[in-house]
Amino acid sequence: MSFKKEINKKILLSESIEKDITHYNAKNKSIHRWFPYLEGFDESFISSCLDSLLLSPSFMYEPFAGSGTVPVFCLKNNIDVVYDEVNPFLNHLIEVKRLVHKLNKIEKKSLSHLLLEISNLISLELVNKKPSKKLKKNYLSAFKNSIYFDRETFDSVLKMRTFINDIDDINARKIIEIAACESLLPASQLKRAGDIRFRKGKELEKIEDYIPRVVKKIKFIVEDILSINDNYQNKIFEGNKNAKKLNKSILNKIDCVVTSPPYLNGTNYIKNTKLELWFLGHIKGQDDLRKFKDEVITAGINDVTSESKCRVKIPIIEELLKNDALWYDKRIPKMINDYFNDMFIVLNNIQSYLNDKGYVFIDIGDSIYGGIHIPTDLILIKLAESIDFKIIDNIKLRTRRSNNGQLLKQTLIVCQK
Repeated sequence: MSFKKEINKKILLSESIEKDITHYNAKNKSIHRWFPYLEGFDESFISSCLDSLLLSPSFMYEPFAGSGTVPVFCLKNNIDVVYDEVNPFLNHLIEVKRLVHKLNKIEKKSLSHLLLEISNLISLELVNKKPSKKLKKNYLSAFKNSIYFDRETFDSVLKMRTFINDIDDINARKIIEIAACESLLPASQLKRAGDIRFRKGKELEKIEDYIPRVVKKIKFIVEDILSINDNYQNKIFEGNKNAKKLNKSILNKIDCVVTSPPYLNGTNYIKNTKLELWFLGHIKGQDDLRKFKDEVITAGINDVTSESKCRVKIPIIEELLKNDALWYDKRIPKMINDYFNDMFIVLNNIQSYLNDKGYVFIDIGDSIYGGIHIPTDLILIKLAESIDFKIIDNIKLRTRRSNNGQLLKQTLIVCQK
């Protein structure tokens, strides 16, 4: 069978391909609209990848789970799954998505009724709640003099933390935490535009009221819970933290991997959820953001650490990195080297997890720094070949543009053990 012919038919000719591979579609779909994650692909893209090779995996692995598209897909299709995700907020989000899918019809109705009751009480109850002293202390310790909310909104957020802490039902508490976290950025002085940044000019007029946003989000979640027609019970649904650490429990067991690693583009995937991490208690001081640097793939300038990592021995990258004078920021060469060093570790781990003839689909984009092109897909292919992966294809999915308008691309690397 010609894979390229099949992938063209299943993926590239789809009218929604650009929306399927940019999380655009997922942002408006049941369950995945709970938190509109910036990156990733839609569940339909996973189906297209598997269908293109007539694959029916019974066990999948996702090294970069993000908001949980692959784990949820596996849950809904009775596929066992193990996933890694460094970000504890996203792990919390995935866990909540799992728990609602595993409820039976009566449990879903009962939980939904409770959530609506709570949502109707929020405005009244918050009046008498005391602001969380612990959350305020953590804010001052972590963010110092940064003002991310106006005074009234900040008070509401602190009271919301107290309100949620007082909810007895653990499932309801976890779900309302998601609604409360998702509403933080829209009600703040910050805006997600690639990385989060402070709002400017007319953007400040679009700040939403926090409490109404939370209530609205809870009702969206209730709609989605009631739309789940079955309770899903795959045998294995396990989340871990770091794709760079070998998981010996799944050696030679995985049939297939579909993943979108962090792009080498300067995005700080932890910093972009700092408000959510703070609200959940994972950021208590300035050092807490830094501690994730050792865990994440070195994909951005702020991820670069002083740790000395092996020099990647690939002619393409050695040529790029040999002249430090080419780079406008002296951290860039180290960032590039460390990115591919980290990805090589992940690829090695994936190789050891796959069973005989297991497949890997890697959705990735290239980068440009100061006019210098980094062919990420080609370098990853060289790394994969060096550990005996068979490269089936590298398929261009779409054209992208860098911040300065230069052409980039997004590709799908397909390989087999």
